[in-house]
Amino acid sequence: MKKWLLFVFLMFLLQGIFAITGESITGEASEFPTNVSVFVQPGHPIIYIYSPENQTYTNTTLLMNYSIKNNVSSIWYNLDNSGNISLSNISENSFYFNVSLGSHILYIYANNTLGQSLKSVYFTISEGSSSSSSSSSSSSSGSSSGGSGGSGGGGASITAFELDKNLFQISLIQGETKTESVKIKNLGSSRVTISIETLDLDSIVLIDEKSFSLNPGETKELNIHFFALSNILPNVYFGKITFASGTFKKSIVAVVEIKQRQALFDINVEVLPNYKNVYPGKRISALIDLANIGLRETAVDVDLTLYITDDEKNKVSEISQEVLAVKNNLTITRKLQVPENLKEGTYFLIADLKYSNITASSYDSFNVQGGRFNYLWLVIIVVLLILLSIGIKIFISRKRAGKSGKKYR
Repeated sequence: MKKWLLFVFLMFLLQGIFAITGESITGEASEFPTNVSVFVQPGHPIIYIYSPENQTYTNTTLLMNYSIKNNVSSIWYNLDNSGNISLSNISENSFYFNVSLGSHILYIYANNTLGQSLKSVYFTISEGSSSSSSSSSSSSSGSSSGGSGGSGGGGASITAFELDKNLFQISLIQGETKTESVKIKNLGSSRVTISIETLDLDSIVLIDEKSFSLNPGETKELNIHFFALSNILPNVYFGKITFASGTFKKSIVAVVEIKQRQALFDINVEVLPNYKNVYPGKRISALIDLANIGLRETAVDVDLTLYITDDEKNKVSEISQEVLAVKNNLTITRKLQVPENLKEGTYFLIADLKYSNITASSYDSFNVQGGRFNYLWLVIIVVLLILLSIGIKIFISRKRAGKSGKKYR
C-alpha cells in the first residue's frame, strides 16, 4: 500500500512540475530558409554609472556606484584624464572618492575578449560644505535617487514632479514628422522651474519649450516633435529626454524607427503576445516579415541580424545572424534567449536587414519581469495540494475499512 502511494505521489509531482515549467505550445509555423548560419556571442561589457550623476554637487566627497554586465577581464577608472586606477575586476561596486571644486569628467573602462567599453559622466563641485563627510554625501545621493528632490533641510518644500509616460516608440518614414505629448505635474508645495535636455536625439527631436515653471499641483502638457530628414540613415535610434528641477530628474526613453521612403526592402518584427512578459533566462519568440519591394520575383540573399538591447541600445543578449533568400515576401519565426542576469524592465528586440549597401531595421519591445521565484512557489503549492489530496484519500480509506470491520464483528 505504501509503495503504491509513493508511486502515485511521484507521478503527480512530476506532472505538476512539467505543467508549470514547460514551455507552452503555440502552434507557430516557421519557414526554414537555406544557407542559414546562427551563432551566439555573449557581447562586450556593458557599463552603468549610477553615481555620480550629471549634476552639481556641494560635497567634495562623492559616492562612485557602478555595475557591469557580461564577463570582464579588467576594469579601471580615470578622473579628469589623470592616471588610470584599477577596480580589481569587480563588476558591481561602490566606494567614496575625493574631488576638488570645479568641473570634472569620470571615465570607467572595462574589457573582455570581445572588446573594450567606455562610459563617462560629467559633474561639477560648487562652493558649499566642501568638508562634508561620507555620510552626508551618502545622504545627498540617497535623496536624489529616491525621487524626493529639493533641499535636505527640515521643513523644506518638496520639488518632485511626475511624468505621465516613460517611453516613446515612434516609427517614421524619411521626410515625415510626428508629434507626441507628455504631461508634467508639480507634486510639491512650491513653484518649480523644470529644464529639458535631450540625449542622442538632437537630429530627430524638436521641443516647444526647453524650460518652464509650474505652480504647486499644476499640470502642463508639452508637445515633442519627432522628425526624419530625407537624408537620414534608416535605422533604429535610441535616446532620452530628461526633465530636471534642481537635483531631481526624470527621463523618457525614446526609440525612433526610421524607414527609407523608397525602400528596396522592408522588415517588420513583432514579439508574439505570449512572450511580451518573460522571466530572465527564458526565451522570447518573434514573427519577422521581410518584403522584397524593389526586386520582386528575383530571389535575393539578404543578411538578417537579431539581438536584444536595453534602453541605451547596449546589446545584452545573443546575436543571431543568418542569410535568407527573399523573392517577394518571407515570414519566419525566431527565438532568442533572455539572459539570466537581466534586471526587471523594458527591453527591445532589434532586427537589422542588409543587402549590399542598403539597410533596413525594425524593433519591438518586451518586458522582463522580476520574482522568478514564483515558479518555486507554484511547485510548492501543487505539492502541498497533492499531499493534502493523498491524505484525504488515506483518511477516507481507513474510515471505510474501520466501518467494514465493525460490520462483520
